Amino acid sequence: MSGKRENTRPRVSASWQEKGYRMEDSPCEHVEAVNAQNDSGFRHPQDPEAWRDDPFHDEAVDENLRSGRSADLDSHDSAFWVGPDKPPTEAEIERSRKKSTVLEKKPPSINLRIFRVALPVFLVLILLAFVGFRLFYSVRTVTVVGNQRIPAERVLELSGVRVGQSLLSVTDEKIAEGFKPERYLILVSAKKDRSGNVTLYVREREHRAYLQYCGITYILDGRGMVLEQNAEEMNTENHAEGDAAEFVLPPLKIEGMDIREIQTGQIVALNKPEQLTIYISVAMELKAMGLTEVVSELYVTNPANLYLATADGFSVHLGDANRIHAKLRAMTLVQAELRKTGVTTGTIDVSRPAEPTYIPDGGTN
Repeated sequence: MSGKRENTRPRVSASWQEKGYRMEDSPCEHVEAVNAQNDSGFRHPQDPEAWRDDPFHDEAVDENLRSGRSADLDSHDSAFWVGPDKPPTEAEIERSRKKSTVLEKKPPSINLRIFRVALPVFLVLILLAFVGFRLFYSVRTVTVVGNQRIPAERVLELSGVRVGQSLLSVTDEKIAEGFKPERYLILVSAKKDRSGNVTLYVREREHRAYLQYCGITYILDGRGMVLEQNAEEMNTENHAEGDAAEFVLPPLKIEGMDIREIQTGQIVALNKPEQLTIYISVAMELKAMGLTEVVSELYVTNPANLYLATADGFSVHLGDANRIHAKLRAMTLVQAELRKTGVTTGTIDVSRPAEPTYIPDGGTN
């Protein structure tokens, strides 16, 4: 390498000289500065056409190379061109954020992958459990026990229990609610087993007593529910088809009830509720002791001074409503002794059941 300083003067293309330009007309002293500021080569402000002859100009680049360039090649919006003194634009911030998001995106964790696999399996297991529950814990048979006049088909219809339904949905409350349209029907209990067999134990209300109010005859059950009213309205509706049995008045007549409201299918409403309690207690004891055919009348006008009348003509003074069972038991014993002597009338006082007394008609004990 010689010690001479190489000529760093830029070369000028032949086309420049062919067009009559002189070297002194070229601002050579500014060529290096221009080239440092521009990546397209030498530019002369007086001859734009000279750029076409510059091999470093964009238009001199092969078209195949030009098509492969990025669309943002000439963009000076990046942080490199902006410099530290000029803040980035919103577009630059958004592009940078998107690139960071893509770079920071991580593959799913192990727990997430396990969840994605376990979720379908869990759903399938739930479906199988539901199907199995429906198949193995559902109603298969329904049996009715205790009905007498009401057909079993009618009982099943009112109960709402159907073959195939879930055993969990079979409850005493729902069945009893379904029985309400049939005033004669009472649910005792509903038994069910794991095999899907359901047994409905029912009871039919019986005619226990009757009373007359405002010229109308009402028939009551043992709890004071009005089952029928008026002989002409007493029919066999809701009972076995072809049942020709006529309703007859029960042997016990109730006298002295202070009635506030009375309606078929409802418990009789009284101004003196204790009268209903007395009737229920006496009717239950008569049924339990087998005396339903013995006693013909019950007088509840004064709850503290109750009377009975027997079918064979005796009047029985009960007193208050306490110890009804003991008083009825004393009545039967005295009545049996009197029959032995041929006495069939008079008054038996059992208000003190341990010391019963007999008062003949028109006399003293």
